[in-house]
Amino acid sequence: MTESVYRRVLGVELDKLAPELRPYFDGGQRIGVGSGVFEVAGSPLRVLKPVLAFMAWQRIRIPALATVTVDESWSDGAQHVDVRLRTPLLGDWFRYAGHFTFSYESR
Repeated sequence: MTESVYRRVLGVELDKLAPELRPYFDGGQRIGVGSGVFEVAGSPLRVLKPVLAFMAWQRIRIPALATVTVDESWSDGAQHVDVRLRTPLLGDWFRYAGHFTFSYESR
């Protein structure tokens, strides 16, 4: 098995992840297959929706002044994810959150 880039960078720190998440970051010839529900997806600021759509269409990157927060956990047999983009002026201006179940299949 080839060592993953996460293992090379994090070393033994990778072992502190929840056991269910380790295979995702630890490399190998696997494909993740799953399903889930997004409880929140998009911007709460309606005026930003066309701006974000244009930025995506033109492949314009998010300005460096945005802070990205990722909260990821595992409970009740599902992975829970909450991602937020925040800037000082707008606060939380983009978010997606949900829960997902998945398994790994060998290639």
